[in-house]
Amino acid sequence: MVKVSSMSPLKKLYSLRLVFRIAVFILCLYPALTRPEFSDIMTGWNFFRSFSMLHLLWALWVWDMLCQLFPLTKHIALGSRKHFPGTFVPAEKLPETEAGQANAGTYRAVLKKAAGRASRAALRVALIWCAGLIVLFFLYRFGLISRAHIFLICLLFYVCDLICVVIWCPFRVIMGNRCCTDCRIFNWDHLMMFSVFFPVPSFFTTSLLLLSIAVCALWEIRFFRHPERFFEKTNRSLRCENCSDRLCGGKRKVKVLH
Repeated sequence: MVKVSSMSPLKKLYSLRLVFRIAVFILCLYPALTRPEFSDIMTGWNFFRSFSMLHLLWALWVWDMLCQLFPLTKHIALGSRKHFPGTFVPAEKLPETEAGQANAGTYRAVLKKAAGRASRAALRVALIWCAGLIVLFFLYRFGLISRAHIFLICLLFYVCDLICVVIWCPFRVIMGNRCCTDCRIFNWDHLMMFSVFFPVPSFFTTSLLLLSIAVCALWEIRFFRHPERFFEKTNRSLRCENCSDRLCGGKRKVKVLH
């Protein structure tokens, strides 16, 4: 079966989510900068001492991460769900080489090469991100930024995360991936967001950081145990002609796989 469409439902949904995140950032910007008590939730066990809008944001973030840990909903991109076995559609066997190498050997060689290239690119992203976190740590340690600034930086990354999905992603320059669907680091998003919280330990920050580590750990374990699920050469569901997400915005015929 073939469908032709302009803007996919998921693209529209992610665009609305981007608008929502921008609104959250704007809503939090003024009180975070003018009310010192706004970021009190990021201190010790203050999470349990009073209620604020940040509790709602915390619950939303926890739900988002649970959706990455478990296939709780299909309203998230295939790029985020591709490590689950249910999204894997095995590619046909690769042809033999001119030297007569067996299909199985060729398959493993192609997969090993793709996994190695993607992991090296991911390591570059991790090193760049860690360097940024070190700078952030020293800025906070020397009093150049406050807890409120760190919270706003997290919110800014919250917005930028969907800018990368809906509009343009600078990590594609480093990773060399085609789009979000075949991105090696798609589920690093929450860890990259909440890693900025490490200078300010509290229940609010630590719970989010630990859960984001669990999401990333599951992703990495699945990658090293089942790399075939992460590449279009070995997973047919990641190929352009089989894409139903179309977060890139391209108009194309979409083949629905059964």
